[in-house]
Amino acid sequence: MRRLWIFDHADIAGGGQRFALRLARHAAEQGTEVQVVCPAASALAGWCREAGVGVVDADFPRFGPAELPRMAAALARGRRQLDGLPADELIVANSARVQAYLFAASRLRRGRVRVVNVMHEQDSARRPSARFAYRRFGSLLVIGEAAARAYRERLPGLTVHEANNFLSGEELASFEALRGGRSGAGGPPTLGTLGRMIPEKGFVELVEELADSAVREHWGRLVLAAFPQDDHYERGLLARIEELGLEQAVELIAPRPAAEVLAGIDALIVPSTGHEAQPTSIIEALAAAVPVIVRAPLWSSAYAGLPVLRYASRGELASALEHLPPAPAEPAAIAARFGPEQFMGALETAGAAAG
Repeated sequence: MRRLWIFDHADIAGGGQRFALRLARHAAEQGTEVQVVCPAASALAGWCREAGVGVVDADFPRFGPAELPRMAAALARGRRQLDGLPADELIVANSARVQAYLFAASRLRRGRVRVVNVMHEQDSARRPSARFAYRRFGSLLVIGEAAARAYRERLPGLTVHEANNFLSGEELASFEALRGGRSGAGGPPTLGTLGRMIPEKGFVELVEELADSAVREHWGRLVLAAFPQDDHYERGLLARIEELGLEQAVELIAPRPAAEVLAGIDALIVPSTGHEAQPTSIIEALAAAVPVIVRAPLWSSAYAGLPVLRYASRGELASALEHLPPAPAEPAAIAARFGPEQFMGALETAGAAAG
């Protein structure tokens, strides 16, 4: 592709925004001119500027009566941006909100644009407005098997393109450098989890499961690395930890690089109760030779043969902790499933279908 445009509302600094940065950097390294369209003051814009990726300032306000003036301005700007794009340039719409704005803007212009709607979650498959737009605008590329299945079930007859999440070659190498760095001391394992401090990450459910008498003997400490977002939820989590008597066993730490967290744990646990697609932390842990335990809905055939265990009950969690896989996955296997090439191939295919 000659030029790639990545649109993101970027009012949070979550996994989707880090995905946008990875995609922008990889495409730029491959010789594609990349522009990321997002608020100039956002974390994503700052990351892009640091990486030498072009940023175009844009505003994608939340929907609501109080935001009508900003929404109208965003729509008008979106139309102008689409009007200026040649037909051979590809747009990645990286969130449901920007997809809605671009869909509306596309109705106000003549000619087609090549838009790939990239989805990192399953919730939009349940929204009638999103399903209406996906049938009429661009092509749909979904991250992860479980999420792709949700869209296929809700959008029968629509081609749903599928890809795995990815790390760049440089990122894979940096996490592989952690292999063999842990002491491997005996005793119950130290667990870790990563994510934003929001209910759908399942942190409260996790500490309740770990406090169960059948589970408690199989772990020593939990390092909970969460990016602050929902203060009310965080207070409730801390109160629940105290109620369960786990103050000495659960450590809530400030945000820090994933590599730093992975270097100090024996297993990563991903307890998300929401409808995520394929959390990046799973790939990072596999690359670093850290076994992973995921709540059952997050399981995917992409993890088959890799040290990823699933659980759907406290008994299954206890069993997973008791039988952590000792053998790490080979770096080549991780790169083949979760490297950038597989995603870029899927993006090219979805882009051709969008045109």
